[in-house]
Amino acid sequence: MTEGEIKESLVGYSVETTEELYDLYTKHSTLVGFSIRKGTVRRIPKTGTVKEKKFKEEKPKQQATTRVGCKAMIRVKKNKEGLFEVLQHVMHHNHCLTRLPW
Repeated sequence: MTEGEIKESLVGYSVETTEELYDLYTKHSTLVGFSIRKGTVRRIPKTGTVKEKKFKEEKPKQQATTRVGCKAMIRVKKNKEGLFEVLQHVMHHNHCLTRLPW
């Protein structure tokens, strides 16, 4: 993906591992101006295989002791082809970003 594509919505993008999506979302967050953390993981009960995962925004640096309730995140789920696909990408932030948009 180009830098311009990475800054846009990631919905529909799919890869083989959640680590690849984490790396992609890390690049996205760096370009836009925030940092991320790993969130909820849902697994298939019988096998323990990951079927869904969320990556969320990490609390802004100026808010060292409290979170600001920002809902920015991506939600990925394993599709029928066995790839992890971005199903939801919340791009709205309720606070100032560390890097101004272009």
